[in-house]
Amino acid sequence: MEIITDVLQGSIEWHKLREKRLTASHGQAIAANGAGLNTYVNSLMQKYYSTSEQEDYKSKAMARGNELEDSAIFAYEAESGLDVERIGFVIHNEFSGCSPDGFAEIDGLIEVKCLEDKAYFQFLLDGKIDTKYLWQMQMQMLICKKAWCAYTVYNPNFKASLVVKVVDADNAKFDKLLEGMAKGRERIIAIQKQFEGVL
Repeated sequence: MEIITDVLQGSIEWHKLREKRLTASHGQAIAANGAGLNTYVNSLMQKYYSTSEQEDYKSKAMARGNELEDSAIFAYEAESGLDVERIGFVIHNEFSGCSPDGFAEIDGLIEVKCLEDKAYFQFLLDGKIDTKYLWQMQMQMLICKKAWCAYTVYNPNFKASLVVKVVDADNAKFDKLLEGMAKGRERIIAIQKQFEGVL
């Protein structure tokens, strides 16, 4: 494991680190270890081999998250009393890695989501974490060797602007992720061999 703190998430350098690597944002597909994993790997390798200018797609929700993330982390630090170390990228190996929003103390991570009003209010009502985010956090904990992740949801438009739910590491989920990561690695290597010297 190699922890990189001097690269800004979203930068050219950050995108370079992610090349040919399975990342935690696709943890659900990796753990499912099926057709979705193949589709993900094919997309990953298509971007790697293409010489065209890759568009850095950023949805409205993603732009909002980038804008509010610092405020969310400051609010988390104030409420929890814990210091957060910002992280650029964590390299697991040649074929996988992740970009946690930060390390919290020795054993923890923080994953920030800055939801829009409708989604935030729904989260206040039911407290349900989307399964894709649960798998994202599990893969981050696996790679970063952490015991828990603070799922931190923030929206300054509400009096209760911060909600934190701690998710513990799950070894059964780790096993599924490791199987999927091994299968993804095989697929990446097979594509590389197929196009060696051609693309």
